[in-house]
Amino acid sequence: MTKPVLLITGGTRGIGAAVARHAARAGWIVHVWGRDVHSGEALAHALSDCPGECFYRQVDVTDYVTLEREYARLAGEHHVAYAFNNAGISAAGSLATVDVDTVRHCFDTNVFGLWANLRFQLADMTNAGQGVIVNNHSIHAVRAVFPGVGIYAASKAAGAALTRAAALEAGPAGIRVNGIAPGPVDTKMYHQSLVDSADAHAWPSLIPLGRIGTEDEVAETVMFLFSSGAAFINGQIIGIDGGASCY
Repeated sequence: MTKPVLLITGGTRGIGAAVARHAARAGWIVHVWGRDVHSGEALAHALSDCPGECFYRQVDVTDYVTLEREYARLAGEHHVAYAFNNAGISAAGSLATVDVDTVRHCFDTNVFGLWANLRFQLADMTNAGQGVIVNNHSIHAVRAVFPGVGIYAASKAAGAALTRAAALEAGPAGIRVNGIAPGPVDTKMYHQSLVDSADAHAWPSLIPLGRIGTEDEVAETVMFLFSSGAAFINGQIIGIDGGASCY
């Protein structure tokens, strides 16, 4: 039986690494791209005994030339039937005071980087006549939670718009595209938000379940969206937030 092939951008740690672990343990071939060489190589080594396989490449999603080269290389090895676009960065600061370079870097990663990867993935999957893509957005993409993250929220909302547009364009070719909108999850980015914004400490009180999420809970949702059980789910932004978006 042919092993499913999954590409994960921003997959060296956090939610991306959790999805890599779930997929490799399920027997999938996993290609992890990310900037952190140490974490990427450590993840690939840690998953070397799994039923599946895990390969790491140092790739920055804002570097279009490198992306073009890496997708061409990957096409010569595997047909990527599944993709999890997880690469993203945060940006803290009020709209009136946030640094210009911070804004540009945030949109370059969270919007341009997502679009660039979608461009290559959709072309390959359209040629194959099948494929499933899941994009990682944020609860901030669908509601204003607290002040000080407006630029990050705007970039994630733009990403959610790309998800819906991709679902409309690629659906007729048999390709499903969905997004996830996690609330606070126990990752390095979450703990950095506690440093960047005093309001972030209010998170537990904003969640009906009374706790933050785990990487594995998000990863299990991503794997479900890849599965045949989600065969009629397309163009959706799935909240994984313990009910925080109910407010």
